[in-house]
Amino acid sequence: MQNMANRRVVLTSAIAVTFLLTIYNNRGLVEVFANDTRRYTSLRKHVSTREYMHEDQKNSCLYKWAVDGLSLDVYEAEVDQTVYQPLLSNLISNELPRPLNRNPKYILNPDKYLLPILEGGPNNQIFCMRETIFIAIKLNRTVVIPRFYKHFTDTQADGFAFIYPGHRINIESVCNLVSCISLNEFHRTCEGQIDAVMTFRTIIENKGIMAHSGMIMKPSAGEFGVKVIYHPFPGSRKNKVYSKEIRKTFHSEDRCLIYQRPLFNLLIESRNNIGKVSKKKALAAISEQGGNYKTTDVELMEDITRHTQASPYIAKLAAEFLQHLVGNRPIVTVHWRYNQGDYFRRCRFVLKKPESLPGMTKLCSKVMNYTPEDAVGTVLQKLSTDLHNSAGRRVKNLKSIRDVYIAAPPSEKLFVDKMAKILWKRKGWTVHTSEELEDYFTKVYDCDVTKKHSYDLISSLEMEICARGTVFFRSEVSTWSNNVRVSRLLCAREGTFPDMDSPIL
Repeated sequence: MQNMANRRVVLTSAIAVTFLLTIYNNRGLVEVFANDTRRYTSLRKHVSTREYMHEDQKNSCLYKWAVDGLSLDVYEAEVDQTVYQPLLSNLISNELPRPLNRNPKYILNPDKYLLPILEGGPNNQIFCMRETIFIAIKLNRTVVIPRFYKHFTDTQADGFAFIYPGHRINIESVCNLVSCISLNEFHRTCEGQIDAVMTFRTIIENKGIMAHSGMIMKPSAGEFGVKVIYHPFPGSRKNKVYSKEIRKTFHSEDRCLIYQRPLFNLLIESRNNIGKVSKKKALAAISEQGGNYKTTDVELMEDITRHTQASPYIAKLAAEFLQHLVGNRPIVTVHWRYNQGDYFRRCRFVLKKPESLPGMTKLCSKVMNYTPEDAVGTVLQKLSTDLHNSAGRRVKNLKSIRDVYIAAPPSEKLFVDKMAKILWKRKGWTVHTSEELEDYFTKVYDCDVTKKHSYDLISSLEMEICARGTVFFRSEVSTWSNNVRVSRLLCAREGTFPDMDSPIL
């Protein structure tokens, strides 16, 4: 018995010593944990004042997200629901629709309309909107605010689901720029029927168009059974329209038009520093810095981009979260897009046929072998170079960096955790992620209306957070990163240095 007791004492002592040595050897990680504990304690104090609010106040939402004139019932109706059936008996086609703003910068024809049928993920949908606004201005047609929808990976979607436009972009700002009407006004004015479809696609997606618009299409003779405004170009110009040819390509006297899949179909005029004209994708033209003269087309697309930023309440929430997280300290932001389940699957397909996509092949080869150590090395090397080449306020900001926010898919948690440990060990920097943002969002913005869109809104909040970073490290070939990039370039934010931004790879 005595021997057993002695063995217990020895074993207990060994465990205790091991535990203390582990703490000593990993004291940096312990300090990270302590910092997180203090941060969450601060968060609970911040939130505690809200817990005593009257229930009606909590459910009314702290920030206005709804847009005057846009009905939630219309914009978030079920796909298979006949959204506009109650309106059919009250259609008055000889009355002009009520505009959402009577005095925008571009006052467009109040009796001709263009409704886009959006395509792709949330950020592709925003690019669709920008292209539609550009073309609507050139065609002199009032823009119809479309229905946005959730990403197919959103587990809250429960299949296909629409999301209110005011959660995605600043609709009031859009309608300050161009003449806008709501979807129900479009329906009422057009008597529930679409006159024609603008498209570069070889298939007319009747069911999708009717689900998005809540309308039927007027029957017409021809291959598709509906009137199609379709002008394909031969060779490399197929599925593209040059800005100077928009009127010729899409001219129509029809009042109620649909623009099917308006994504990356537009080429705009750009000029280099010796005056040579080139036709570039809109995103490329407005993303370039220096060396190019701005044309009226580039300036117009930049203006459209500024007016299609995050909703005001998203911007406010992001600013308040950053203030809570780091106060007035600078913060580096990173978008790590390259997740196993999605991007790696695409890369495996590309690498099977490397000759077909040489640009993507090069990127994928790098992505597949990139480690957390590589990512940290890229960040630290770039910031060190910037610090060496900077002066004054920039030096002060770069020297005081000790916080990094990494936006990444949930599946990349292990990758991000490894980056966090390396950054702490090398620099003593703290990494922040969506876990803290979700905690803040659910506690501070306790709103029934937005709970069903929390995953979608977290992504929008992370984009705005990255847009406010002192320096932003982006993922290549990502519309998420591209949206942040152009936002940083075109929308001045205090304490940000977009000319220092760099790819994470």
